[in-house]
Amino acid sequence: MMNIFEIVPKQFFSVLSSKNQEIYVSCILEIFKVYEQGSILGVDKNIAKQAIVDYLDINPLLEELDEENETEMTNRDRANQILRRLEECEWIDI
Repeated sequence: MMNIFEIVPKQFFSVLSSKNQEIYVSCILEIFKVYEQGSILGVDKNIAKQAIVDYLDINPLLEELDEENETEMTNRDRANQILRRLEECEWIDI
């Protein structure tokens, strides 16, 4: 029997245990919705980014994802940040 922790990357669950877990899960679900409607070959990064931007336009963040960033961020900047984090944790492959 194979151990799941030998297959799943160590950082995979970090988005689910972070303070922004609800945002990350919602964005994962938005990307999945786009994926379901598209090609089995995957989703273009720009389409995934736009899905997150659309989500953030409807559901504004109460606080910034990255506390160290003191500049004003647009929803497009936030979407890029979310995509980077999901890629780092291997939820998506760009």
